[in-house]
Amino acid sequence: MGLWLIPIRVPTAEIHVEADRRLAFQVLTAWGAARPDGRPTSKVLEEDGDRVLCEFYTPVNGLFGFKWLQRTVEWVTVNEPAVIRFEAIKAPLPVLLCTWSLDEWGECTVFKYDATIALHGSVFGWIFGMLFIRPMFKRMMEEHLIELKATIEARSARSRVFPRRPCPHVEVVVDIAEKAPTA
Repeated sequence: MGLWLIPIRVPTAEIHVEADRRLAFQVLTAWGAARPDGRPTSKVLEEDGDRVLCEFYTPVNGLFGFKWLQRTVEWVTVNEPAVIRFEAIKAPLPVLLCTWSLDEWGECTVFKYDATIALHGSVFGWIFGMLFIRPMFKRMMEEHLIELKATIEARSARSRVFPRRPCPHVEVVVDIAEKAPTA
């Protein structure tokens, strides 16, 4: 990162997916697959050892209902079946680093999306990024996770290799102080 770039950590987005982690990984790394509407999601441009250079087309919902299809070119490094890392080399932001983590959750998956971004302009870029870009990026991450969850679970429903199995119940932790009787 350059002298004038101050990194901004976007809060982790997380979702539970009712599918085997290995199937989720296969769906997420199906470079070149199309969305349900038939539009492309990615295209492999180059392979270099354990990395793949991909062109991605991501729908973005911006401020005031403005929508567009954002093109990025990113190096993708995979650690099967647990981690997929993205490092943008052509993107609207000078720094765009993302990590998808797939953790086992019984027979299912906890899918986490982490991102670090930066804008030019030192302190002013950082302030603009914190006030406008970070919340928009967080919302985009959450929307993307919901879409990916639906895609993975639909694939899981049809899978014979990784059939859908019951997932653990999410336990609600109750503060003991809330349950204590008052005197």
